Amino acid sequence: MPEHPTKGLSMDRALEQFDSKFRFVLLASSRAEQLVRGAHAKTEAPNRKPTRLAMEELRQGLIEWGYGR
Repeated sequence: MPEHPTKGLSMDRALEQFDSKFRFVLLASSRAEQLVRGAHAKTEAPNRKPTRLAMEELRQGLIEWGYGR
């Protein structure tokens, strides 16, 4: 996957923070649901769709998680 300097980390580099792609998707979907229900975003992003915003927050390390740790 090509790296976009304006979009934070690439997906491959972002996944290094997680033990699996499934974990990343699980966390992103959980965070996206929080955003849909009214949670405040932890970052500014041009794309305001909850799923994309949640993924960007995870890539930037703004979401703490503890599954399997």
